[in-house]
This record gives sequence, C-alpha cells and structure tokens, in this order.
Amino acid sequence: MDLQLEGKRALITGGSAGIGAATARRLAAEGCDVVLVARTQSALQALKTKIELETGRRVDVAPLDLTERGCAQQLAKAFPDIDILVNNAGEDPTGQLADIDEDRWRHAWDLKLFGYINLCREYYTLMQRQRSGVIVNVIGVAHLIRDTRYICGAMSTAAITALTQALGGRSLEDGIRVVGVGPGVTATPRVTKGKSLSEAYSAKAGGISGLGDDAVDEIADRIARGLGLVRSGRAEEIASLIAFIASPQAGYMTGTIAYSDGGWART
Repeated sequence: MDLQLEGKRALITGGSAGIGAATARRLAAEGCDVVLVARTQSALQALKTKIELETGRRVDVAPLDLTERGCAQQLAKAFPDIDILVNNAGEDPTGQLADIDEDRWRHAWDLKLFGYINLCREYYTLMQRQRSGVIVNVIGVAHLIRDTRYICGAMSTAAITALTQALGGRSLEDGIRVVGVGPGVTATPRVTKGKSLSEAYSAKAGGISGLGDDAVDEIADRIARGLGLVRSGRAEEIASLIAFIASPQAGYMTGTIAYSDGGWART
C-alpha cells in the first residue's frame, strides 16, 4: 500500500529509542524527512546516521529536554514546516498515590502531559495556516486499566486522551487531523523501568527477576503472558499504525484513539 507520504516532514519526540525510533525509521522508509527530538545527543546522532544510510532521507536532530519551558516554541521556530507531529516523549513513574512526591509527579507531567499540550498548541497553529497537518499522540492504555499502582500514568493518559478527542473533534474544519495511539505492553527499553509493577504483572508467567535490562523482548512477553495475553507488541507494529494514521489513507480519522494492545484493555 502506498501511504502517499513521500516528501512529507515529520517531527517525533522521544525519537531516539523505542516507539519513537521505530516510527522515525518507518516514516523515513515511506519517504518522509524526519526531525528527531530527545535529550541524548549521542543517541540521536547514532539514529540519524542509521536512518540516512537506510533511506537517504534528511534527518535533523534536536537534543532538548521538553520539561524545560520554551522548548515547544524553540522547536516550532526552528522547524515550522512540519506535516506530521508525533508526540511520544514521556515516562510516568510507577507507584501508588503516596509513593510519588510532588516533584516527581510534576516532572513527569511537564514532560508528557504539558509536553504534548505545548507542542499541540504550537504546531496546530502552524498547521492551521497551511490548512493541513496530522498530529499523532502516543498515549497508552493506563487510563483504561486504572491500576492504582500506576496512578500517575492513568491520570496523564486520561488527560491526553481528552486533549486528543477535544482538539481532533473539530480539527477537520482547519484541514488538520488529531489522532491518538494506545499501545499496550510493548517491547521497548521502558519495560525495564518500574520493576516492581512489571514483576507483579509478569508473576503468572514466571516473573522477570534475573533477567537483565537487555532482555527487553522476554521481559515484555512475560509481562504480557502474565496479563493473559499471547505476547507483547513490538515497536515496529506501533510505528506501522502511526504511519497509516499519518497518511491520507486515514484521511477521515480524527478525534479518536486507535488501540494496539493485544486485547489487554478489553480483558
């Protein structure tokens, strides 16, 4: 299927690893030039080199910490001609309400919740002027699971879901689409974080104690099996979904969330 993305330009946050990196590679393979945003310069440069060699597309990097005020405006000024914005950066801490102090909570939301809000604000305005554009918010499913042991994530994903639905509900009037993606358990480096919750989820499948941080696929699969799923998702599968959503093939899709969670939220 030709996704008709040749010549488009995409900006991807959290773009140095996991779903962000997979999305950058997939969009570049579809003919997009990409802008990668993440905190670590070395990781961005390594991925830039890889994508350029694989695809021949232009790759720009922006080593920024999106928790810092003014970053969204800085990106919009440096890269105003963006056709596809993929909001993906974020890492909510695990723990119950009393486990997460205000500083950790605010830092997490400055990155994910306000990071998404600020970039949506900047790029929606730019896309309005050109009467075209797609914003894809990578959200998750925590707001559907509502596990008290991941309360910060449940609340932030609920807020971003509402943002996506509210902004995308009338966005076609401006020539813009705003769509969310809800990955479930996905084999990315993030599954090695929050070990206590991961251990609880994977207990029925033998747990993950003894597995090193490099055993990402096995850790993710054990978590998924512990939840009654066949396996975990792969970053490339989420990237393919994002590429389709960003394409004209999904031109009537806006103000909604596409879930790719192996049935977790339904079970």
